Amino acid sequence: MKLKISLANINRRIVLFAIYNVVYALYMAGFLPRIANLISLGVFSAVCCIDIIGKKSFKFVHELKIILFPILIMIIISFVKQVYYADYSIQRMANILYLILPAIDAFAIINSYKNEKELENYIMIMFARMVLLFVIQNYDKITINALQAITFSDSESSVFESSMAHELFFMIIVFKYLQRNKLAILSALLCMLCFKRLSFLLSIVVLIFYKRIPQNVEVKKWMVIFAKVFFIISPLFILWLISDTGSLWFSNTFGIDLNVFSTGRMFYINLVNHRMSYCAGYGATHEFLANVLRDNYVTSIHCDVVRIVWECTVVSLAVYVNNVINLARKHYVTFIIIVYCLIECVVSHFMEGMTSWLLIYIFIHMVDIQYRKNRSIGKDGNGRNEKTQTSYA
Repeated sequence: MKLKISLANINRRIVLFAIYNVVYALYMAGFLPRIANLISLGVFSAVCCIDIIGKKSFKFVHELKIILFPILIMIIISFVKQVYYADYSIQRMANILYLILPAIDAFAIINSYKNEKELENYIMIMFARMVLLFVIQNYDKITINALQAITFSDSESSVFESSMAHELFFMIIVFKYLQRNKLAILSALLCMLCFKRLSFLLSIVVLIFYKRIPQNVEVKKWMVIFAKVFFIISPLFILWLISDTGSLWFSNTFGIDLNVFSTGRMFYINLVNHRMSYCAGYGATHEFLANVLRDNYVTSIHCDVVRIVWECTVVSLAVYVNNVINLARKHYVTFIIIVYCLIECVVSHFMEGMTSWLLIYIFIHMVDIQYRKNRSIGKDGNGRNEKTQTSYA
């Protein structure tokens, strides 16, 4: 099995992206300071932006507007709330860069690559980084006893547990789309070892049933509407669930304490709900938890949908959900990814996952351009009505 990187399409952007990914892996493993990671990312981003200066037309413009509009709404509402509460913090608002940077980097990459193989190189480099980081963090933990200790009822039973499971789950779909089946299987194995319960289950489902995903057709309108409504009203269910009535119902129905089942998430949501007197914009709950708990590890309530409602009002959440779903509604394969992301926003902290969103934006572009090619051809190379013919394979 080889991580095939097209050597003919190596250029300074690819080299700098590879350096950034190695630096990121070493930073996450504790070998390099955060500033090294930021510098390597900044240099790569700057070079990509320089390479597109002077271009007369740009790709991914419509998608970039869709991505940035809800972020702009959050910034405006956050500014108004900071003025209203007279509670100003540039550092707090700096967290919103985690939403902006993946979109800007994706835009720069998409408008600077020369051909499809170069674009695929970015995917391969990100995957190589994930493998490298997994090995660095777990090379001394891989034992029979560690594997046997994993149990689905305990989300912390795996010593390999990592949020990288989300990125690896996306890689399964990307590699299945690119017809790299061996890499898709490797991604699935690593994803299951990283052991996030939702990605663990869905990785198996995707491997088995990927070919059943409709291709080259738009997602049914009722599915799009249902998804939007469901995720916009999801905070109401979460807030009911943490109430005494909801917690009692959950315990009586499933025979397990809600806080235990959620690995402490409900404690943090309740803490903010009962002790935070006001929420002065984006990042305020992070700041509150950091100040109250004095814990650098726990700075999130691990429920993005509730967090956005508290920090930036339900308007921001509605616009955000509407736009990210619209971004992916043309293709089932991208729609599935976005629905997964929004589920994670309900049950965890996912909105600021820069690597995941960069990968998603690039993949959405890849699917879009291939879809347009297939539509212009109308048939595959054998004269049959087209199905999924991807030139990336």
